[in-house]
Amino acid sequence: AMEQGADVRQLAVFDDAVKAMEGTLGTDMTPQLRAVFGSITTYQNIRLLPLALFSSLVDAAGIKVRGGTWGEATSSFFRGLKELFTTDKDHKYDIARAAGAINIAGDVQVVSDMYSSQFMSPGLKKLNELFFKYNGMESWNRSMRTSASAAAANFLQRHAFEPTENSERYLRELNIKRSDINNDANGNLILNDKVKTAINTWVDQAILRPNAALRPIYMSDPNWILVSHLKQYTYLFQQVILNRVYSELKQGNYDPAFGLMSYLPVIIMSDMARAILTPGSGDDHEDWEFEDYLWRGVQRAGFFGPGQMVLDSGADLRYG
Repeated sequence: AMEQGADVRQLAVFDDAVKAMEGTLGTDMTPQLRAVFGSITTYQNIRLLPLALFSSLVDAAGIKVRGGTWGEATSSFFRGLKELFTTDKDHKYDIARAAGAINIAGDVQVVSDMYSSQFMSPGLKKLNELFFKYNGMESWNRSMRTSASAAAANFLQRHAFEPTENSERYLRELNIKRSDINNDANGNLILNDKVKTAINTWVDQAILRPNAALRPIYMSDPNWILVSHLKQYTYLFQQVILNRVYSELKQGNYDPAFGLMSYLPVIIMSDMARAILTPGSGDDHEDWEFEDYLWRGVQRAGFFGPGQMVLDSGADLRYG
């Protein structure tokens, strides 16, 4: 690598990136400091996120952004609400399980890890997993990934059997060919290895989950846990959702942008619902006008990506 022009600093960044992927970054951290940071993070999770479900109601729109239909996005939303109380083990569920997009044993870990529990001791990690199970986030995430799996299967069938001008590009992005996509006698998608991989890729690009390849390197280092805590979603949203919208706009495809716009009314309504359910929480803002709710919605929807962290300081002064 040095012979090809990489300097020492670049090699160090590459080395850290590899360690982040492996999960070995920050191994120099003492167990005592890890325990302290883990305890602080757990406390903040429990203090700040009991109603995190309301902020996640926009997840269904990610299906539309990735190339699903409005019907699929809408049905996934109502499925998520229903499955807060019971799991619907239907054909969509079967597709998600068979493709590996959901894992009953590991679903709660996916949500818990998004809030930095992967850097905690086993005891604190278990506490976080229980917390996200009982605040509804585990169920919601599983339901969204189930719905997205079925939408991904429909997406593959749609662009394989009823191609449009963009179909070849869409399939190429998922590293799959038309010849790899076939139905059985009942019209159901045959889940071969390439199809399973394509479905999982599609789902991960529609429903966000933590990934060392997408977030900044320092966010995979437990030494920075107090700085990176609660910021992963912002970077994931930028890398997955916003970049998808931008890349499709360059191709002349406006559908993902319309899907992105649906985040705004959903997050505004979810914030209003949360305020109604938690009177006296200081979040009702009875003196707000329409533009106040609109700006708050833009802020919460994540339209500005990581830049929102800068804008938040001004927003706090305005709405504090």
